Amino acid sequence: MKRTEPKIPNGLNYKIVDDRVIITKSSVIGSLIIPEFIENLPVTEIEAKAFYFCVHLKSVNIPEGVTEIGDKAFDYCKHLTSVIIPASVAKIGSDVFFDCYSLTEIQVADDNLNYKSIDNVLFSKDGKILVKYPNWGPSEYRVPDGVTEIAKYAFLDNVDLRSIIIPNGVTTIGECAFRYHGTLESIIIPETVTKIEYRTFFSCKNLTSVTIPASVTEIDSEAFYISDQITIHCFRNSYAQRYADELEIRVVIMDK
Repeated sequence: MKRTEPKIPNGLNYKIVDDRVIITKSSVIGSLIIPEFIENLPVTEIEAKAFYFCVHLKSVNIPEGVTEIGDKAFDYCKHLTSVIIPASVAKIGSDVFFDCYSLTEIQVADDNLNYKSIDNVLFSKDGKILVKYPNWGPSEYRVPDGVTEIAKYAFLDNVDLRSIIIPNGVTTIGECAFRYHGTLESIIIPETVTKIEYRTFFSCKNLTSVTIPASVTEIDSEAFYISDQITIHCFRNSYAQRYADELEIRVVIMDK
């Protein structure tokens, strides 16, 4: 017996592959509830860039049965405020929420085995990877203990955070993790980090203070590109001091 299916939302496009439905390049206005079934077949995937430049999309409810959200699926959905992720999602691709300037709410079903949301912050289920921080929220945030990695673009475009505490135990801060972070004023890199990646703090125009420990032995030449107000706090003769001197960045030498 064929089930009664909801009407397919205007602008939602798809393709059928091996008796399953993949959401493809779409243009949807307003709030979207993706159907669980289309043409009596299960929706299982949102392909890469499916909602790219969908500037009038405001919220998305992803149905149970979807197992994969492709790379940059919601890239430049600049008015997207809310996303609901079901238990079935096993893979969230790279940069899924790139340039989602208005994103404030990320919900994940409690019984999802791969991801979780704590106060609208998206994490891997084991809590080791901070995947995405929403763009609006409190002015201060402490990364939870147990996190070992801050993913690429995790804090991209945030407009509220002024101060972030990153605990020891975090070993990786991904490329462009704080790119275009317009309000961040200060940050202390923990002693468990050894490398500051490509454009980690790109165009953080209010960032004035970065404390870099002696453990850091590699900093990408564009790590602080167009972050012109920064002062690096570091130890004498450290890699960070040599880096700052070479690029003519202001330095404050810390006591041991």
